Amino acid sequence: MTPRGQLKGASYLSTLAFIDEKFGRDGRARVLARLAPEDRALLDSLLLPIGWYPLPPFPRLLRAMVDELGAGDLQLATDRGIWAAIHDMKTIHKVLLKLASPAWVIDRGTSLWKNFHDTGHWETERVGSRGAVATLRELGVVDEAMCATLRGWILGLLTISGCREPQAIHSECRARGDQACVYQTSWT
Repeated sequence: MTPRGQLKGASYLSTLAFIDEKFGRDGRARVLARLAPEDRALLDSLLLPIGWYPLPPFPRLLRAMVDELGAGDLQLATDRGIWAAIHDMKTIHKVLLKLASPAWVIDRGTSLWKNFHDTGHWETERVGSRGAVATLRELGVVDEAMCATLRGWILGLLTISGCREPQAIHSECRARGDQACVYQTSWT
């Protein structure tokens, strides 16, 4: 499948902010050094949070971050997703999310997807009072680093909503040959 799609600059900017906060400017420089010149040129340009930018460099940025600063697995991409969900929410939204049910938070969070991505769409289904299934279909790229950061984003939303012991199991994945990426969520 040929990568396609666009996403808002906020995703690139929050990833760079995450790297800066956790690893400093030296960490950012090391990550950027791993990227191809065209990806570095994009990230060195004036990125606007509300501007649309190509999607394919985003998982490459995540991979470069994981490879340079991670522990040999995709946990750092998941950590970035958690961090982004928590840090990118405005204070008023955090208060509202604490008042809503976790299943509602997942449903509402995934419904905002089209505001930030022009490919892919989510389907959500509640599972009892302490779970939900979130399924992402037709995203313009297939990359496990992208899946890991989306898993983290879901965990971050659950954390903001006050869940204890949030879980998000990536039970099906397009990178493993499945038709969609499925996240089985639960909480206490």
